[in-house]
Amino acid sequence: VGIGLLLIEQNRLDDALQMYDRVIEMCNRLGPGEENRWLLATVLGNQALIRQKQGDLEVGTELCEQSLAIVEEVFGEIHSETAIAYQNLAVVYWKQDRLDDAIHASTKALQI
Repeated sequence: VGIGLLLIEQNRLDDALQMYDRVIEMCNRLGPGEENRWLLATVLGNQALIRQKQGDLEVGTELCEQSLAIVEEVFGEIHSETAIAYQNLAVVYWKQDRLDDAIHASTKALQI
C-alpha cells in the first residue's frame, strides 16, 4: 500500500490504481478476515484519493463511502479510524459543492 502512495506522489495515478486493483484481488482471495477488511478499506480510500485527483468526484465519493462502511464494520462507529473516514468523505462532498453532506460528515467525525 505504501508503494501506491509513492506512485500517487509521483503523479503516476494509473500505475497506483493498477497496483491497488491487485491488492483488492488479493484481499478478496484471502477472505473476509478483519485484517483483510481493514486493508481493503485503506486501499479503497487511496483509490478515492486518486479518483479525486483525476477529477472523477463521483467515483471518489463511492469509494469513500465503501471505505467508510468497511471501517465502521471493522472498528465500530466510535473509533478514530471511523472519524478519519468521515472526514475524508466530507472533503469529497465539499469538492462537489455538496455542502450539507460535507457538514454532516464532518460533524459526525467531530462527534467521534
